[in-house]
Amino acid sequence: MGSHPYDIVFSWHKHGIHLYYPYEHNPNYFLRATNYAYAKDFIKMAENLINEWVAFVADDLEDVLNFLSREKYWTVNDYDELHFDYIPSKEYKDKYLKHIKWDELKIVKFL
Repeated sequence: MGSHPYDIVFSWHKHGIHLYYPYEHNPNYFLRATNYAYAKDFIKMAENLINEWVAFVADDLEDVLNFLSREKYWTVNDYDELHFDYIPSKEYKDKYLKHIKWDELKIVKFL
């Protein structure tokens, strides 16, 4: 049970997975993932809809697959849907620094 008739996986953080039903102007179901913690469940649900020949749209599919294959970029020390708070410590440096691609440093040039 979720918080809406179309909320099929409930999450206290953000949302979970939603299945919107067809309506007059859209003949397809719409599957949406709003919490990547449920990425594997989202894929299973998409597979089941395909196996049952249910027509659906899943705009989040590419992002979910990129997340699962570790090809999705996260922001560092800046809020975004997927963000990581980097702490300048030896532990974080050893563990995470090699995976961070920093933006080019912008330096003010005086005229």
